[in-house]
Amino acid sequence: MNNTEFQVCKRCVMDTTDPDIVFDENGFCNHCNDYFDNIVKHTYKGESSDKELAAIIDKIKRDGKNSKYDCVIGVSGGVDSSYVAYLAKQKGLRILAVHMDNGWDSEESVKNVRNIIQKLEIDYQSYVLDWEEFKDLQLSFLKASVPEIETPTDMAIPAALHKIAAENKIKYIISGGNYATEGILPKSWQYNGKDLKYLKAIHKQFGTRKLKNFPTFGHWSEIYYKFFKGIKMIYILNYVPYAKDKAVKILETELDWKYYGGKHYESRITAFVQGYIYPVKFNYDYRKATFSSLICEKQVTREEAFNELKKLPYNKETIEQDKQYIAKKFGLSLSELETYISQDAKTYRDYPNDEKKLAFIYNLYRRLFNKPKINTSVGGKYHQNCLICNSKRIKVLNGYEKDSLVRCQDCNFVFSQKIPKHEELVKYYEDTYTRDDYLSPITIKRYNEVLDQFEKYKKTNKLLDLGSGVGYFLEAAKQRGWEVYGTEFTDDAMTICKNKGAIMHQGPLDRTNYKKEMFDIITSFEVIEHINNPKEELPIYKEILRKGGVLYFTTPNFNSLERYILKGNYSAIKYPEHLSYYTKKTINILFRNNGFKKIKLEAIGFSLSRIRHSLKHQGNFKITESYDDEKIRRRFETNKLLRFSKKFINATLNLFSIGNSLKGLYVKE
Repeated sequence: MNNTEFQVCKRCVMDTTDPDIVFDENGFCNHCNDYFDNIVKHTYKGESSDKELAAIIDKIKRDGKNSKYDCVIGVSGGVDSSYVAYLAKQKGLRILAVHMDNGWDSEESVKNVRNIIQKLEIDYQSYVLDWEEFKDLQLSFLKASVPEIETPTDMAIPAALHKIAAENKIKYIISGGNYATEGILPKSWQYNGKDLKYLKAIHKQFGTRKLKNFPTFGHWSEIYYKFFKGIKMIYILNYVPYAKDKAVKILETELDWKYYGGKHYESRITAFVQGYIYPVKFNYDYRKATFSSLICEKQVTREEAFNELKKLPYNKETIEQDKQYIAKKFGLSLSELETYISQDAKTYRDYPNDEKKLAFIYNLYRRLFNKPKINTSVGGKYHQNCLICNSKRIKVLNGYEKDSLVRCQDCNFVFSQKIPKHEELVKYYEDTYTRDDYLSPITIKRYNEVLDQFEKYKKTNKLLDLGSGVGYFLEAAKQRGWEVYGTEFTDDAMTICKNKGAIMHQGPLDRTNYKKEMFDIITSFEVIEHINNPKEELPIYKEILRKGGVLYFTTPNFNSLERYILKGNYSAIKYPEHLSYYTKKTINILFRNNGFKKIKLEAIGFSLSRIRHSLKHQGNFKITESYDDEKIRRRFETNKLLRFSKKFINATLNLFSIGNSLKGLYVKE
């Protein structure tokens, strides 16, 4: 618990109104850290997401060929569910739309549902709750003084959808849930809506009538529908570039859809609970979670969010009228409603619940079926699948346990199973990478030889160098007339590169910083081994590189002679700096699977200095003018016989694929 003075995250807008919030040394909260470390991997990733969605849609159609419908979609009249119905129709799915009527629909939402059904020409079924039972249950949560007043609704919706799906032999429910707008939500603000023990405990203590007709959905129901009926939930919005403002414009233009005032405000009770009860009774503003998700998705700026948060979350002019409506609907007097709202706030922990039991069940399910754990902590996460071929058959690599290395049993790719936190990487690079490395004249010569290869690919005249360091290559490229762009982690490196005339972006590669097919060339000098999940990064390369453009990279070769000699002392193996370890075979699989064709790939080079350095365990390897390899390089450059010997040695190393460095040139097909 956080009992310190009020503090706001320096990246999103979450603050200490979440009692469980934790801040790192940069002032970033656990919510946005978790978003960037974990959740962002499950949002839209360009072409790879497009392919995944196409495959999902094809499977839904195949599995539904013997049924009248392909899928069930719950429609509330809100943005998310309305846009899901629109997308599913665009994809050619046969939809059974279901509206769960709990008696609280706003006029706008009713009209929206009607317009969606009519405009999209889809079949529709209404599932109407027993109002007297539902009212008694929801009123029990109000009397219990907990935030989860909408838990009865949150439980009834999946119960209704699964029941109707099973009755119609439909195998897929497409949900409007998504990480783009809902990726951040503190547990202290909204407890698990599937905890049947919690719901029954609240109703037993505060309810006045038996629940005979209310549709419950606990873990046993979920197991039954998932494993015995084979019904799956699909979150389609995680596979598309979902921007709520753009979705609203499409819905307004094509479906005569009308906005209703706020997230989930298509329901009168939700609007009142989130807009009034939460801030007045529980001292938190639900909008902060929504805005924080949108900030992480770059759909709003932090400044825009703060400006909106300055406004009251409810309408001051109509709030008394809203209270009268809510009280009357519940069968209460206004003073009774206000008494319940003014009672001391409680949490789900004050009542019997199955928190530990559910955590055990879901953790067991994730382990048995290799499902990722989402939005639970700030670090200590591990990959469960191969980063290239997605195989679940990964095995700890003997002798490399200290760096958490595993090998895929299907494609042989080696990688660190442990996933470093964002702040861990920033700290490492700030502490490790310095600005005074020696730049060899021979290296400058090699840069220009690489740039010579790029001349025939010039069209946009734009070059992007990933992990630019202190900008030596960018500087050489700029002198050759290229418009140069780069990426880096540390403030120091960013400043140096900008001073050399480069257009820089800080942090991991972000597709939103660049236009599609913008670059002729992307270079990656000793960078791809740093990437946490290459299968997700490569589609970005393809998206921002023009057709016929090329990607040039260098990276350590895991099959190198040096690694065979040194084994666990091999200096290139070090967490969290290096996370992926390639061979000719695995690097070629990665690029081929992502739409790149090999022009050239070689494994060359051998370093006596690195071997000696590794054997002495002398920390980070640092290049200087006097180090042995540099002296040898100068001799080889000036002696014809030695140059010939070098070519022969490299040819031999390449023939057996055991050179130190993989150097590749791939073209986008």
